[in-house]
Amino acid sequence: MKRLDKENLISQLHADFSAAKSTVLLQFSGVTVAEMTDLRRKLRDSAVDVKVLKNTLSIIASRGTSVEKLESYMSGPTIAAISKREAIDGIKALEEFLKSTKKLQYKAAIFENTVFSPTDIPKLAKMPSRNVLLSQLMGTIKAPAEAFARVMSGTVSGFFNVMTAIKDSKSES
Repeated sequence: MKRLDKENLISQLHADFSAAKSTVLLQFSGVTVAEMTDLRRKLRDSAVDVKVLKNTLSIIASRGTSVEKLESYMSGPTIAAISKREAIDGIKALEEFLKSTKKLQYKAAIFENTVFSPTDIPKLAKMPSRNVLLSQLMGTIKAPAEAFARVMSGTVSGFFNVMTAIKDSKSES
């Protein structure tokens, strides 16, 4: 590979690592071209780029990004799954694909500036997405206000019912 090609690859990888919401490193061996194409196609829907890494160039490209924490895992045949949109959705899509093949194995992942081990990555895939978590949070925040409004509504309507009953009893007498 020529020096200019290496520099272009490093700058492209650095841009990808900088924009990443999460990055998962995988070890691969014996993966066919068809399987790799299938992996890329399935992860593309979740805005995940799959790149076969040249370790030395990737280490240089990761400097100054959160992926720098994964340098020690960049050895041997390595694939990076770089999620650019929703971090958890990309990890879920990757986990779903890995159920069908044993040729890929987790090395490590970085999400929210935290490094996760291979045993922790499947647990991340079980987390609800950001939108679901926000919806749950809003429901939790909104619940006391709704309960208060119902109580006040009941109190006010009860008061009017009593006043109407008093008026009716006075008009009958």
